[in-house]
Amino acid sequence: MNPVRVWAVSLCVFSASTVFAAISKQYTDFITGPAHYALTKDEVAAWKSVTTDAEAQAFIELFFARRDPTPGTPANEFRDGFEQRIQVANSNFGDQSPGSMTDRGRVFILMGAPTRLRKSQQGPASGTIQTGPAGFVPPSATTLQGYSPKETWTYDQTKTPFKLGRPSAEIAFIDQYGANEYKIERTAKTDFLALFEFVANSFVTNDGRATVAVAAPATTPAPAGAVVPSANGLTSESLRSAIAEARGANATAPKLFVTHGEFLTGDGTPFVAVQLYAPKTAGLAAEGGYTFFGSVENEAGESVAGFEDPATLTASQDSVWVARSLALPPGTYRGFFGLAKGGAPVSVASMTMTLRGVDPAGPAASTLILSTDLKELLLAGKPADPFTFGRVKIVPKSDRTFSASDELWYFFELRKPGLDPTTSQPKLLLRLSVTGKTNEGKPIVMNAAPNMIAAQEFGGAPGHWGVGQTIPLASFRPGTYKITARVTDQTLQKTHTLEQEFRIAE
Repeated sequence: MNPVRVWAVSLCVFSASTVFAAISKQYTDFITGPAHYALTKDEVAAWKSVTTDAEAQAFIELFFARRDPTPGTPANEFRDGFEQRIQVANSNFGDQSPGSMTDRGRVFILMGAPTRLRKSQQGPASGTIQTGPAGFVPPSATTLQGYSPKETWTYDQTKTPFKLGRPSAEIAFIDQYGANEYKIERTAKTDFLALFEFVANSFVTNDGRATVAVAAPATTPAPAGAVVPSANGLTSESLRSAIAEARGANATAPKLFVTHGEFLTGDGTPFVAVQLYAPKTAGLAAEGGYTFFGSVENEAGESVAGFEDPATLTASQDSVWVARSLALPPGTYRGFFGLAKGGAPVSVASMTMTLRGVDPAGPAASTLILSTDLKELLLAGKPADPFTFGRVKIVPKSDRTFSASDELWYFFELRKPGLDPTTSQPKLLLRLSVTGKTNEGKPIVMNAAPNMIAAQEFGGAPGHWGVGQTIPLASFRPGTYKITARVTDQTLQKTHTLEQEFRIAE
């Protein structure tokens, strides 16, 4: 058997010199540390002329300013994400050294979580971990000589918010000695050094030297995924005017679609997840520089929640989306959610939101979520991340429009189901039916045989379980349909009936 080839990436491209003696360690650590992969060749050359702390600080500030997707605003989304990924890397990839200094940490800091993660062992016993709503299954921890654990991270351009310069990229890591020290493996599939250089260059969006005086907002917008208080944070007059204009119409072109759902965090805190979705026909790009704004009004027309946050649209196949979570009490509301760019509103969508409230003590099921895009996350999401369930991120197909070539995922969350005393698992019987009418007017009735289905408990949220399955649509004619899932918890003898309409386009 040939020995495993591991590419030991040089982590120190700057030699120790008398220049470093004049610069504080905090600045030299930045350059030789987590920022290493993100530097362009020009920046590497420019650093060689830095001789003082003041110059080093200016260099670092310029480094982040050149990558700010929304220059002229108080927030720098690139810097926030960069620093957050450093913390995540240090918490999850470290062993003998800080996680941010490992190969996996460096790649995670530069490129974020992969679209797909596959774990295996080198050798005849190699196996593949399938990603999807069933969750992540770790391989055996046992390592024998010649059977080294391996991780393969795949980034798909259609599901990656930054530019790869290719349809997909694959990066492999080998733990050659079973010591949790994963090194990048040189493979024929990906020239990873060229990939890192391309990605690093793609993040530079401006010269970083133009300064715009911007007054800080009265309150700092909560990051995406946080439960924001029920208060009106919508302050820009142009955005308020766009919502006022949308009150008398369904939406402005290009058309956007909204999905919402009521959920609980692991500790029982209720929140409402809201996603704004733009299909391909909207012509919006997966890029930064947007503002995601919204206002939720009660039946008296009073705004009870509002926000305007810098946002980067994320790709989902040929569509884009942005999402956040809100704190709202039960009631009937009208929500207005829109996008702006450069301070100018792009589009606004509205929808009626009937919130019944979620009982944290009793068994319950979420709404039925339809999607074609489920992602396996490297790490579990935060408690209130919208439409994120443990390590599974779901992008609802908010327009609920599919094609016959799609595979429709239907997914729902169960809270506090009964557990079988023998298996400690829920016993769930599913009765699934699809009804509808083709565009030619032909009625459709399809009933699947009742079957037992599996559920996966989410890490970090005891009592929260997910169920997801697929329906191939190749045999469906264009038309309008409704999927009905009747799920019986046989331990509690309780049935949840979940319904959702969808459409098959021509």
